[in-house]
Amino acid sequence: AAAVAAGLCDFALGTDTGGSTRVPASYCGLWGLRTTHGLLSCEAMAPLSPAFDTVTWLASGAEVFERVGQALLPDTAFEFKRALLPLDVLAQADDVFHAPVMRFHEALAGLLGDGARSHLGNGEQLERWRQTYITASAHDAWQTHREWIERERPAFGPAVQGRWDMARATTDAAADDARQRQALVREQVRSWLGADGVAVMPSAASVAPLRQASAQEIDQVRARTFRITSIAGLCGLPQVSIALTTPEGLPIGVSLLGPAGSDLALIRLAIRLAQSLR
Repeated sequence: AAAVAAGLCDFALGTDTGGSTRVPASYCGLWGLRTTHGLLSCEAMAPLSPAFDTVTWLASGAEVFERVGQALLPDTAFEFKRALLPLDVLAQADDVFHAPVMRFHEALAGLLGDGARSHLGNGEQLERWRQTYITASAHDAWQTHREWIERERPAFGPAVQGRWDMARATTDAAADDARQRQALVREQVRSWLGADGVAVMPSAASVAPLRQASAQEIDQVRARTFRITSIAGLCGLPQVSIALTTPEGLPIGVSLLGPAGSDLALIRLAIRLAQSLR
């Protein structure tokens, strides 16, 4: 993301498991996305949690972003009809996101002819979804990397080491329970979106944290951000982050979440929407 934002390359390939493309896109003022899980092959990619890993890319401009999508994604026809605004998800983000998310939702409702504000749940439910994602993905990651970690005993930083310790301690029973809860979340969100719905939501919970932010502040932002990003991860859905800036010039991202397999159509809709608001 930093290389693209600095103009060192036109675009960059990446991965997104829990938000590793969407959040840097928001922080750096780039176009980015999480693709539908399983739509693009992860063969030869270094995995983190295969049950959630996706192939992604970032670009500074919409034209290049779409061209990469045209090269990689199937061109499946989708007719979007409903603009959705999950207010409980928006509430997880700082106030700086509220006006642009509302503006994009209103514009999208104008393009599609139908707009609705609704709730996927509430803050407590989104926190349960975050915990579901963390448990399921941590167990999957530990099963994937256990042999290497126990053999090589690599030195991780404190934050990363803490996550691996948690993954190691996640039992099979806890993971099975999380996967059952994931299936319920997946059914709920996919039913809410249907085959023609698009949800407008923040890409992250805040602008990029300051370098001098404390570990506690970083953890709090990370938790709120995961309540947003885990939705697409749990449900295997595509999410496109649109590059924006605040009135003060800080980069942020507003996202469109769409039905499974709608990736290229969602990219084109996001570009059309952004152009309509110039």
